[in-house]
Amino acid sequence: MDVHRHPLDARAHRRRDDEHHPEQDERDSQPLQRRRRRPVRRVDREWHDGPRGGDRGDDPHRADGEPAVERRDAGEDRHAGTRCGKELDDVLSAVEFLKTLPHVDQDRLGIMGWSHGGFIASHLVFRDTHPFKAAAAIVPVTNLVFRLSYKGPGYQRSYSTQTAIGGLPFEKRDLYVERSPLYHVEKLNVPILVHVATNDRDVDYVEDQQMVWKLRALKPDLAETKVYVDPAPWGSSVGHAFSRRVDPVTLERVDSPAQIDSWNRTWAFFEWILRPYEDHSKPIPVPATGPRNP
Repeated sequence: MDVHRHPLDARAHRRRDDEHHPEQDERDSQPLQRRRRRPVRRVDREWHDGPRGGDRGDDPHRADGEPAVERRDAGEDRHAGTRCGKELDDVLSAVEFLKTLPHVDQDRLGIMGWSHGGFIASHLVFRDTHPFKAAAAIVPVTNLVFRLSYKGPGYQRSYSTQTAIGGLPFEKRDLYVERSPLYHVEKLNVPILVHVATNDRDVDYVEDQQMVWKLRALKPDLAETKVYVDPAPWGSSVGHAFSRRVDPVTLERVDSPAQIDSWNRTWAFFEWILRPYEDHSKPIPVPATGPRNP
């Protein structure tokens, strides 16, 4: 099984070897810096739960979703926000809103997300304190130090020139370590479920396997992990959307064995940990200790 394949980075500067562009050579020789963005035509695509962004092979930086289990999906603007920055505060502000709802049990909150949403979910439960009792991170971004080296110059430029970053990993080592969930696994104190795919072309398996093996080594009693070997592909990111296979026209699921298995495991995980079938607003019935008298 070959899992060490190079990613399909749609943002890399590509040109044919037999073509020579002096102006391109001059741009490539410049240091990494923020450049003026060209107008981008936005095209909305569909996920499970509506227009939450598209099935892209790139790596968006903002998450959108809704709570209850708190659910975070990849968003539309790949240049907005920063990893492990304001989007974590955004999720916690949603928790503050949940506290105003009488039907939400604050002692049984879970969080789940895919891709950057999985990054957010894992990052939050790898903190010393947080309000969640369980988390599910599907194909999550895990290691920004590794990721920037693996994705190449195009990705490095779009990420490292953000105002809150301002440098590459060798220039801002502590910052990149702080913003990478992989380096905070030791703080995990609640159950977490992690699913990854070997044919992922966005968060490549060589990145995700680091999280899987570290969880298995350090937190075997809290981590439930599964590696899906080359699941049925979906879109340009191939295995990255293996559990989000939805027809963009009908919005119906396009199930595959891996998709069904991943969702069944995810719901069973949350059902076991959060026990939504229990009504904690009522007294717990006393179990019978013997047969009733006639």
